[in-house]
Amino acid sequence: HSHEGYRWKVDTAFGVHFGPFTPECIPRGWQDIRAPVLAVTGAEQDIWGPIESDLLSERLAFVREVQHAEIAGAGHFLHIEQPTSIARLVLDFVSS
Repeated sequence: HSHEGYRWKVDTAFGVHFGPFTPECIPRGWQDIRAPVLAVTGAEQDIWGPIESDLLSERLAFVREVQHAEIAGAGHFLHIEQPTSIARLVLDFVSS
């Protein structure tokens, strides 16, 4: 345990911002990602969302090859709220 509290694990090549997350803080470096990206968001209202479709489109426009999926019955913590749906999406994505 660290006495410094929590630390975010961030790849500084892709950004150092921790919020608020706006299109302006999403680095242009995302345009250099060569691998396909699966962007998954929750459809349900929670403290952080859901993300408005115009804002989401702006954010995802930074990535060359992106597929977006929205998970019903989940807000911010998709993997906790809908683990089976997330697992299925990821497995389908990486096997395609």
